[in-house]
Amino acid sequence: MPKKIFLLLSAMLVCLQVNAQLIHWRSDRPLTWDDYMGKPDFKSRGVVATSWQVYYKTVYSTHDSIAVKMYCSFNCFRSWKSSLYLPAALLKHEQLHFDIAELYTRRIRRALSEFHKKHQRPFKSTNSIHGLTAPEYKRLHRYQRQYDRETKRSQDQAKQEEWNKRVARELEELKAYEEK
Repeated sequence: MPKKIFLLLSAMLVCLQVNAQLIHWRSDRPLTWDDYMGKPDFKSRGVVATSWQVYYKTVYSTHDSIAVKMYCSFNCFRSWKSSLYLPAALLKHEQLHFDIAELYTRRIRRALSEFHKKHQRPFKSTNSIHGLTAPEYKRLHRYQRQYDRETKRSQDQAKQEEWNKRVARELEELKAYEEK
């Protein structure tokens, strides 16, 4: 095979692998245990780890302004399970971690939108975007820890149900900021 074609195929394969490892949050696409493809961490006290990320990408940039898109994704190869059999209730608990990440993605989208409306100007740098997003990232991590603490990591089913309803309600309140 000629070298140029091989390099092109290799680049396409790498691109496919990177895209395949991320699942963007969608209301009609819940997580499954098959999505957890990472190598288990047997040093961990847990039996599962869900790796989500909230991030932005520059959509376009001019010499004096930038525009961004916010994403919430699940990373298949950084998420793992240590057993072949895990209860469905635990998967629902992990799904809610992903849902909480989406909730904060929407809060960040709202903050960016409100900033733009208030100031009637685009962002000048990623520093201005970071200034708006950093406090939300901190709140997101505190909210995730609170969720695990109150539900006793899915063991308290009554609290788990309260959290399921709470997050569903909050997601609905911010439906206008869902990625289309």
